[in-house]
Amino acid sequence: MMKRLMAMLLACMLLCAQATAEGWLDSSAAPGAVENVTEKTVYDAADSVGTVVNAADPGAPDQMDMVVYSFTPLDVFLVLDVSGSMAASDGSRMLLDYAKMAAAAFCKTLISINPASRIGVVAFSTDAFLASPLRGLNEQEELLGAVNALTCSSTTNTGGGYALAAQSLTEQAMPGRRCMTLIITDGLANEGTGDPVRYAVQEGTRCSSLGAVYTIGLVGTMDASEKKLTRRVLNAGYEARYFEVDSASVGDTGAMLNMLTTSIAMAASTAETIDNEGGVTESTAYMLSASEGYDARVTGSAGDHLSSFSDDYSESASFGTMVAVNGRKQFVMLDGDYTVDVQGNGYAQGGYELYSVRGASMVQTSLAAQDGWSYPCIGKQMVLQNGTVQVTDTGYSILDPTAVDNRGNPVQGMFTITDAVIRSNTTVHTAADTKSSKILQLQKGDHVTVLANDTPSGTTMVCFNDENGRLCRGWVSTKSLDHVQGYVPEMAWLNGEYTLSADTLPYLAPDDSAKTGAAVAAGTQVTLLHAERDANDREWAYIAIPGKKGAANTYIPADQLSGWQAVAPSGFRMNQVLESSCTQLDFPEIPIALGQKLKVYSGPSTKSWRGANGKALVNTNGGLNAFGWVDNDWLLVAYGKSQGGWRVGYIQAASFKSTVPPCPVLSFEKHSATITEYAVLTDDPFDFSDEIETLAPGTAVTYLSRYTNPSGAALAYIESKIGSKVVRGFVDLGSLSLD
Repeated sequence: MMKRLMAMLLACMLLCAQATAEGWLDSSAAPGAVENVTEKTVYDAADSVGTVVNAADPGAPDQMDMVVYSFTPLDVFLVLDVSGSMAASDGSRMLLDYAKMAAAAFCKTLISINPASRIGVVAFSTDAFLASPLRGLNEQEELLGAVNALTCSSTTNTGGGYALAAQSLTEQAMPGRRCMTLIITDGLANEGTGDPVRYAVQEGTRCSSLGAVYTIGLVGTMDASEKKLTRRVLNAGYEARYFEVDSASVGDTGAMLNMLTTSIAMAASTAETIDNEGGVTESTAYMLSASEGYDARVTGSAGDHLSSFSDDYSESASFGTMVAVNGRKQFVMLDGDYTVDVQGNGYAQGGYELYSVRGASMVQTSLAAQDGWSYPCIGKQMVLQNGTVQVTDTGYSILDPTAVDNRGNPVQGMFTITDAVIRSNTTVHTAADTKSSKILQLQKGDHVTVLANDTPSGTTMVCFNDENGRLCRGWVSTKSLDHVQGYVPEMAWLNGEYTLSADTLPYLAPDDSAKTGAAVAAGTQVTLLHAERDANDREWAYIAIPGKKGAANTYIPADQLSGWQAVAPSGFRMNQVLESSCTQLDFPEIPIALGQKLKVYSGPSTKSWRGANGKALVNTNGGLNAFGWVDNDWLLVAYGKSQGGWRVGYIQAASFKSTVPPCPVLSFEKHSATITEYAVLTDDPFDFSDEIETLAPGTAVTYLSRYTNPSGAALAYIESKIGSKVVRGFVDLGSLSLD
């Protein structure tokens, strides 16, 4: 199919050169509908609509591949927004400049692939006007000149643009052609007859009655309500094919816009393949979209490729193009067979998707996809043949302490939390065996951190905090987990035999603050299951200790194993709910059982100052946001007040009446600081509605961390005293100086 399409494109170019001399592609010719032609036509001439035959030898039809590519000409109106907001600039070009470049790319692509097509231009601001009537191959200079002459002004009459496009198509389109409208706008319809939005939908519907409608919304600077109304106009009941560019960067928006218009031109004029029996099959293009955190290479059947691999970058190939927009790579490929290699290159929230784009309607079908966090260990090879994909895992197990990546570097571990929700009440076991010892019972709705799967046993290793805020790890049935967010690797087992060199205290997680069990005697034979390093670069051994009811798995410091030699590469660790220091506060919402009233203090101690005249409470019905555990058993939270607004404080772990979802364990890097000007100390960093006290210049405080509130104000989180009580709160960052 690839050779056929390339041959067809070459034939089109040859025919275009011949047609210009003979005049049969002139816009005055008024060609009719597509007509099938004989195998001889391609050698003699072409009909008025540019239909060509891929014929190897007209004298030997029984030996040739009898395929006819029918290019029905299009009459297209570009409808361009030239309102005042299109003057937004990235310092070098306005958004309108990028829209003009994208419009030019559309015109050139469409006319080069489908040379009998014609394109006109309607522009709109307060009113709509005809910038160019339908123009074709011999009038490209005038067409592009009309696009380049457009300037910005005033309001956004989207409906007027649609209305003039519909009127122009009705008056100018030739019989037998497919009609099409492509609108590019960055604004919400705010001008027009009656209700501007209703008027735009009405006239968009009118355009759709004449032919396909493609719409592109440049919505990067809109708020949620404006986006909703814009989608109503651009993706309404008239079945428009809507594309949305949600980038606030003018330059990134321009790059994406250029890629979209080129792809739309290609898809809108995609050939129909007609076989000997007269059967028609719509041609297909393919697109690969990969977010930050992934590199990709697409290799064609001839061996040439598109690539975003840092050591092998290629921007174009004979079969397609690649663009990078705002960290996301977009590959556009023509119909054919390909090998697609995707490799994780770091840690980022995102994903990749390979999908087909079929026919003039650009119907998308997902062929392969992955959502969630990327990791360097991820490797996928997708072999695309005849429109179907076979996916092979080419990565490595990130839990294998001896593993290396695709360049031979040691595995660096997983640093990003993967979450899940307990689907139904379930028991946590000490080993990947539901018959092993029980740790505790997790309740439906509890949140856990997911570490690794053991597919043969159908279990998953999870991390959670117990009722006292201590870290625990254990195994649950994989079926008991719901809403798993992120990448979950397969557990890699070492299975080495060792002897304990001393009486050893076992832990339920590789951390000194984790929950412990009874000491295991020196000389006990254990099985090494896994090894890793914690955030402080201390190496831990995950071992199986034999027992009457089967082995119990637990963590011990690795140096307690006789003859131990480090096997975990430097920096290797499973994903932790640990963080060695916190320099910037944040308060994501955590789900927690309702109906709890919990005492809250300004610091991690019952002797700390407490708001509401010493009676401050958290009501979990009002929502709870948590930053993490401090001093092992105090949770730093932001909570809603009954009269409105928020406060920040600490809740003791023992106060909670249900399991708390996993949160980081934190330590502040404390610095001595001095207040340099009068500063309001508050436990409400969001709008400073509650003043604890005013700190005078010269007051000595301890700087803990930084917080940027939703309004953009830079605040310092500090520790001070009110009388004999320790108090923690927020002051303006500019009001203190670090000693």
